[in-house]
Amino acid sequence: MMWEEALVNGSMRIARIALARKYDVSTPTSSFLEQPTVPTRKENVASLVLKKLPILNLGIAPERLIDFKKDPDSKLKLAALRNWMNKVSYTQFTQNEIEDEFEYLLMQYQDHMDRAKLKYTLGSAEFWITAVPEIMNDLAHLKLGSTAKALFGFAKKELMLMEEERKAPGKELAFVYKAQQQFRD
Repeated sequence: MMWEEALVNGSMRIARIALARKYDVSTPTSSFLEQPTVPTRKENVASLVLKKLPILNLGIAPERLIDFKKDPDSKLKLAALRNWMNKVSYTQFTQNEIEDEFEYLLMQYQDHMDRAKLKYTLGSAEFWITAVPEIMNDLAHLKLGSTAKALFGFAKKELMLMEEERKAPGKELAFVYKAQQQFRD
């Protein structure tokens, strides 16, 4: 990080150290600055969340990261996660209780989404096995209404999966789940 970036980002100490290294100047230290600080509750919550996010391997294409970051769904899920982090950091819960709550919500969300995806997958398989031959038959007999109805049924299945995701318990942690799914090794 260049000293200008550190200064813009508000890290005066990092900027000072970077400048000192650049110009080979020793920096005065203060015993006050050198003493370890106790992490704030918000930092503890952020640390907990960061531990659950996948560690990205260097082989991941930068485009995948950029697409993930720009995805409106990812942005919404990240906002929900930040909101949860802010709320939980102001509760009276102990750190262990916050960790338990996080684990519980994440497992609830994962379980709910696994079930919803299974329903969706079974519905899709049913569509391809039963509806496609019907559609072919209906098209052959020019029954366009039946064909359209079958195709809309498939689109409704995708919408139902999206609705399940919106009402899932633990949806505040959906960003963590999505990142784990997107970037697992």
